[in-house]
Amino acid sequence: MSTAPENAPSNAAAPPRFTINWRSLFTELLVPLLAIFTALAIGALIILSTGASVVSAYNGLFFGALGSRVALANTLVEATPYMFAGRAVALGFKCGLFNIGVEGQLGMGSIAAAVAGYALSGLPMIIHLPLAI
Repeated sequence: MSTAPENAPSNAAAPPRFTINWRSLFTELLVPLLAIFTALAIGALIILSTGASVVSAYNGLFFGALGSRVALANTLVEATPYMFAGRAVALGFKCGLFNIGVEGQLGMGSIAAAVAGYALSGLPMIIHLPLAI
């Protein structure tokens, strides 16, 4: 006795298996890589126009940002607030909101957090910490 409903076709198509859209993947990878290459090329032209060495400038850029564990940690400490701000902008754009003042909002928020952390004294930590954050 069959468990399939009587009106279901016997040769029902199997669910589609996972496929990779190579054109879309290529485009999604190619555009950021071309943007990075273009930025480096334009930067090299600007460095050359000043008479400095492109190799030593990019050597200092890459090793200063990623050359040691301390350099990498400092890079991540400096970049993390901007990553969160970028996520916030992306979320707003997905919701249909237009916001171009994120860097200023980030700066004003950090000033407000510093003022709240310094000026509000005598509060228990369970209240003080959320106010500063």
